[in-house]
Amino acid sequence: MAAVRMIFAVALACIVQTSLAEDEIPAIPMMEVSEGLSLPGVPGLQDIVDVLKAWKEDSADLEKKKEKCQKIYDGLTKAADMEHDIFNGVRLFATLCKKALDAEGDAQLKALDEALSKQNYLVKAVKRVSKKLTEVAARQQQMMKAAKEQQAKAAAEAAAKADEDLDADDDDDEEISGDSDDEF
Repeated sequence: MAAVRMIFAVALACIVQTSLAEDEIPAIPMMEVSEGLSLPGVPGLQDIVDVLKAWKEDSADLEKKKEKCQKIYDGLTKAADMEHDIFNGVRLFATLCKKALDAEGDAQLKALDEALSKQNYLVKAVKRVSKKLTEVAARQQQMMKAAKEQQAKAAAEAAAKADEDLDADDDDDEEISGDSDDEF
């Protein structure tokens, strides 16, 4: 009985290790930022892509321009607040939009038009950090691989510990039910 349990535990550990080894680490997806520019999808890049999509929408009246500037401000601020600090430079564009939103009267319309004319500069700024984005994506890939290996190691250790516990229980059972030479 102990041998069967041991074989089961070893087989379980092998299955867990091979299934984890066969599962590939998911690749970090590439995101199309603008026409002809695809970058690894690190945190914050989706916010910038959304901002660029919103930026392309035409808006003729003042209220739509305000709404567009607010979307741009929110998205770029969210991207700039990411842990990796790669997108800190886009705060400049967010600040331009915020100042335009805070302006009053004719100055506001002029400031909104000026802020909304900076889309090409944002794309250029994102292109400049493409190397850093690739490095961050590679680090994230390595971290996911290390986590997967650590999970496999923990599963193997748990299976080995379960096997040891089963063997210890079987040894105790044999001593209790077995003949002993001691008489009372």
